[in-house]
Amino acid sequence: MEISPKKDKYEIGKEIARTTVEDWISRRYIPSTKEFEPYTGRDIENFIAGIVFRQEYVKNLSWTILTREMIQDFVYVCRKLGISTLIDAGCGHGVLAHVLREKGLAVEAVNADKDDYHNVHRPWGDVIKGDAVAFIKENASKFHGVILSWPPYDNPFGANILNAMNGGQFLLYAGEGGGGCTGNDKFHDLLGDSYGENTPPPEFVLLKEETERINQHFLQFDGIHDRWRVYVKASPLCPSASCP
Repeated sequence: MEISPKKDKYEIGKEIARTTVEDWISRRYIPSTKEFEPYTGRDIENFIAGIVFRQEYVKNLSWTILTREMIQDFVYVCRKLGISTLIDAGCGHGVLAHVLREKGLAVEAVNADKDDYHNVHRPWGDVIKGDAVAFIKENASKFHGVILSWPPYDNPFGANILNAMNGGQFLLYAGEGGGGCTGNDKFHDLLGDSYGENTPPPEFVLLKEETERINQHFLQFDGIHDRWRVYVKASPLCPSASCP
């Protein structure tokens, strides 16, 4: 039976994605923005390749694109805000936490699930704890901030993480805005980016300058509208972005 050109291109894209991601894992390699850009599928020629590459990438490495330049911007923002200790809540494979540790930040990788976290694929062999919500409730005061990347859609996990945080703590969130494919309505209400009417006042303050800086070299897969946002959780002693 003759294979259609579209299917053939899809199969080729799958093979390219698999071998590329396997190579990056074996070398513990974070590509540059220029190296990663052809795999995003953001042009017609590489559209199919981008779709299948994202499937392979999120399955084995990270839900959000990691490049060397993006990591540099992330670390710069942390240093500027005085952040040296972080919890990576719902860390997945733990790759971001691993890379940030190499840059001198103290990052505790804690996966979302309290039962099956020991089955999570750890491409670089890191130890990962389980039950991020419980971990933050017990240890929030020991950390300057929380990393939250792609909390599951229409699921209370993201909102539970925000509620467990202390006032004055920083949040570095990667995902989509209100109405997107991350978090639930309560999560976006807390951040102040919901689309609904009569929403309660947000409990987090967006730090616009730091948000722009952390996205300076950030890449998105085609059709995905995620970006990094930097917040501080409000408190009686820290009611606005001026407090840090």
